[in-house]
Amino acid sequence: MQELKTINVTLEDGNVAELKVVTIIKKPNSDKKFLLYVLDDSAENVDIYSSELKETNGNYTLESISEEDDWKFVQNTIKELSD
Repeated sequence: MQELKTINVTLEDGNVAELKVVTIIKKPNSDKKFLLYVLDDSAENVDIYSSELKETNGNYTLESISEEDDWKFVQNTIKELSD
């Protein structure tokens, strides 16, 4: 796997998590963006995680994906990336 950009995010409990960014995807016909990331890219098989990426006044937050059509879009994108 290629070298991934690492970002640190502060979790709701105040702890900091290190995420390795796979890509940011924008949903067509929408303002929604999703961050695809991994926690450990050193394993042969890695799990790809996703969160909705929101911007408020220049600050970015990650939120759970709650809408079914957003999940389908993200899952299809992950499948395309893994092929």
